[in-house]
Amino acid sequence: MYIALEGIKGVGKTTILTHLKTLLAESMGKYRFDVISPTHSTPDDHPLEVQYAHEPDNDELREQVYAHRSNYHASHTDWQADMIIGDRSIITSLAVRWHRVNNGLSALSHFKQVRAKEHLIAIPDVVIQLDCDADKLLQRYALRERCYGKQEECLEAILALKQHYQSVNHWLKTQEAIDTVGKNIDWIALDTSHDGYLTVLEQVFMIVQMSMQKI
Repeated sequence: MYIALEGIKGVGKTTILTHLKTLLAESMGKYRFDVISPTHSTPDDHPLEVQYAHEPDNDELREQVYAHRSNYHASHTDWQADMIIGDRSIITSLAVRWHRVNNGLSALSHFKQVRAKEHLIAIPDVVIQLDCDADKLLQRYALRERCYGKQEECLEAILALKQHYQSVNHWLKTQEAIDTVGKNIDWIALDTSHDGYLTVLEQVFMIVQMSMQKI
């Protein structure tokens, strides 16, 4: 069972995942679980990481780097574990680059292009999308005083990525997608705009527990 936490930066994925891992370690019992973070950096001495550190605004290079990261972390994940928890997944790449579909590429072709680049990572069985009001996200960005990247900190970018996630979800429910992916992905959206992290954590953990029953 592969469950991926998804959502725009700032929705609370890192906080939820940190506490979720502790809960799972205490409750999994005989079941084994592993965690994959396919967008996290790989060893800094890799040529792509070195080049990207000097050219962070190179979008073509960025795509190569994130495909490399996905394959690297997938190759270091225990896919035989009973439960895999993902801090993001291939869904992120589909959403981030969905503008190609908006510009005329078919959704199927887009999926195949992304899949060809990220060929080692599995497709999640369950997607838990943490969502948040756009204005609330902008407030969180300002309070954290962290640089998320100019392209991601404006309202236009937030709204576009929100729409992209909805479009990915919609396509994954089509028969074309189900036939291509080989399964029907269970997609659950949780709004984190007004609830504290403990409430959201409780909701996520409940979803995970229900999924565990299917193992």
